[in-house]
Amino acid sequence: MSKLNSVDGKDLAYYMNLPYTFKLQEMTDEGGKFFFIKVSELDGCMSDGKTTEEAMDNIKEAMKSWIEAALEFGDKIPEPVNVDDYSGKFVVRIPKTLHHRLVHEATLEGVSLNQYVAYKLSQ
Repeated sequence: MSKLNSVDGKDLAYYMNLPYTFKLQEMTDEGGKFFFIKVSELDGCMSDGKTTEEAMDNIKEAMKSWIEAALEFGDKIPEPVNVDDYSGKFVVRIPKTLHHRLVHEATLEGVSLNQYVAYKLSQ
């Protein structure tokens, strides 16, 4: 197999069928409204379009070119992160005064400290 066809047994079709994360933004400049799109996991893989559909079509072509180039040069191709790989828990140390304030605010809201901190982090 040539490098263009496969890296570690994974070819273009394999990568194109992975659930990559697309970030789509509506933009406006002197030319008018358009949609900018990028693939979060593929550094520098981006495109745009006049409509969301055109932007999606264009990003698929950009992804194809990005992945083909990486395969050709034998570069590592990032794969999407699986949310199931995360437990949802992490330990963080904070000053006692902040801990006290958060407990107090959670009590006022009638929720647990965990619920309150998750709410605050999501804002």
